[in-house]
Amino acid sequence: MYTHHLLIFLAGIIPVFDPAERITLSAKAPLASTPPPEAKGRWGHRAPLSPPSKGAYWLAPGPDAPRAWVRARFAEPWPKGVLLIRAARVKGALEGLGLELAEGRRVRWVAFKGGRLRALSAFTRLRPRRGMRRLEIVALTWDDTAALSAFDADDGAWLGTLGARDLPQAPGRAGLFGLKRGGISLEHLSDWPACARPLPTREDGPPLVLVFDPDHPPIDHGGLIHLELLKDADVYRADLAGLERLLCAGGAPPRRFITELPWRYLDLDYLRLRGRAPAEAEGGGYRLSDSYKDPEMVSDLLAAYHARYPKDTLLRQIGESRGGHPIWALGVAEGIQEDDPRPAFLLNSAHHGSEILSIELTLDALDQLLARRSPVAQRIIKAAVVWGVPLVNPDGLLGFLNVSAALGRKTHADLNGDGVIGAHEGVDLNRNYPFKWGALKERGSRSAPGSAYYRGAEAQSEPETRAMIKLARRARFAGAISYHTGTVGVLAPYTIPGARSPQPNEAWGVAEAIAARLGRHPIDARTFEVKRNLYPVDGTDQDWHRHAHGTLALLIEATRWSPLDMAKRDLLVAHLRPAWEMLIQRFLVGPSLSIRVVDKTGAPVRAEIDVKEIKLREDERWSTRCPHGDQHRYLDAPGTYTVRARVGRREITQRVVVRERAEVTLTLPHALKGARCAPTPP
Repeated sequence: MYTHHLLIFLAGIIPVFDPAERITLSAKAPLASTPPPEAKGRWGHRAPLSPPSKGAYWLAPGPDAPRAWVRARFAEPWPKGVLLIRAARVKGALEGLGLELAEGRRVRWVAFKGGRLRALSAFTRLRPRRGMRRLEIVALTWDDTAALSAFDADDGAWLGTLGARDLPQAPGRAGLFGLKRGGISLEHLSDWPACARPLPTREDGPPLVLVFDPDHPPIDHGGLIHLELLKDADVYRADLAGLERLLCAGGAPPRRFITELPWRYLDLDYLRLRGRAPAEAEGGGYRLSDSYKDPEMVSDLLAAYHARYPKDTLLRQIGESRGGHPIWALGVAEGIQEDDPRPAFLLNSAHHGSEILSIELTLDALDQLLARRSPVAQRIIKAAVVWGVPLVNPDGLLGFLNVSAALGRKTHADLNGDGVIGAHEGVDLNRNYPFKWGALKERGSRSAPGSAYYRGAEAQSEPETRAMIKLARRARFAGAISYHTGTVGVLAPYTIPGARSPQPNEAWGVAEAIAARLGRHPIDARTFEVKRNLYPVDGTDQDWHRHAHGTLALLIEATRWSPLDMAKRDLLVAHLRPAWEMLIQRFLVGPSLSIRVVDKTGAPVRAEIDVKEIKLREDERWSTRCPHGDQHRYLDAPGTYTVRARVGRREITQRVVVRERAEVTLTLPHALKGARCAPTPP
């Protein structure tokens, strides 16, 4: 829910090197070394290194070369200067290639000619991690070609890649250029020739995607991974060391680099398996842990479950995305019927297209139930109906998989109708629900279409949102979980600041029990805790479910990032499984209340239900579900409750003693023909 930028953690992937042999400058050595470096201005050794004025520069000692490695590590405060990649003093003025660093968050190629600086590319955004203290840049230059990767220096997390062709060709050395006084805190700088001692390559190293002409594929000299052959491109992946190996062996440089990487170029398991039919698992169900899934794979899986378990499933297309892709829901219960009278529960995922692990959590729950993989699943499938919507935002997922893994949370939809989907187009679906939509103005969501938190032109403007609302109005869910990624925690409604939760608030107690059961996160040094929100929000799905139907709707933040390692995927899915089990079991065991309202002829009716002992403070009006005239509600604790059913001015009140789960029928002493439930059309 709360992720904004792509975050992928690959441990230990910074290219190794021998610091004793290759560091030219370190925090332990003065800038004035032997032989003396070339410099403009007097550079001191105190950290952070402070150029005396704008335009001051420092060049490392050593011979000029056009083909070399450069490595630099910076600490806070983040640099506002230029890392000189290949530069030299020509006729008293600086010339060469550099990398402008804007506060550790953005980078772009720049060139110096006659001492003047000009930009060669637009800024590319790195993705610094919260709490990051040191930034490491590793760059390889080869004639007119250069590529780099950026890392969190402390744990090796990859933060981004940048490559370019047709750059100024000039021999030179590494160094620093000050754009303003202060602000360059350098821990070390190294500069060594390419091909002298090739670095080892790694398949899980920082990904660099290379595009070659299909008629002239590269000769693989070790370190290249073939990704796909397209009509106009032959695409490979390597790390920087693999690119060095290719170039040193005499291979032609790539035609271009792809640096805004789609997920399919990061996730080789998905790239290999996409488009294949789901594989059956032993003992029933399907093998879900082979790879992550695109919209077609999700659709095929749900269709396969329905075909394999026709008596226990209902497969419904509940809507269509703005981009024309179907949104599917699978209802699961033993011997399921249309408008099944058993209490209904909702599990949904991927309101945000980049949160692909969330899809796995809903699919796993459906698989556990249909394959009866545990005693808990066997009990639930008999006593309840579970609706799973694994993919609320297919357009956003397709953009994340195929365009750029940095697209993030929105729908990736053509909102302005120009036929082109811009990088910042789309709507945050979890700001588009009607309850208090836009109530916090620019604090809880954004009115600007380019914002990552754009709430849409109006409440429920998006077809994806309307599809979820339509499903909920028919099923009237007793409980729901919306799965997200971006942090770790359990959010209980109301999450919107200023919205007053019912008292007592049974949702908070259930959330606390689930968080306690989940405990410590299996791959992150965090513990699941219950929170109202992480920052101000409005227009969220869980608050709408709560306000519209009394649903005990929780939002679970499953992890900070979706791991590429499928073994970690399995670990996370298994660890999160008790959440939906506990939510549904808690209703079935109680304390909870199943209420049915009929008129004097025994016909079920639409009636408004309230419980005297529960104070509703946001003008909630929770009514029965047709065609059965029922309502299913969690209770905070056992006790005696006063239940009232009302149709217009007619009402009936009844006292109910609740110890575990209680069922009660309220009969209004009137023939209420106009309020009777009609069968809901399919």
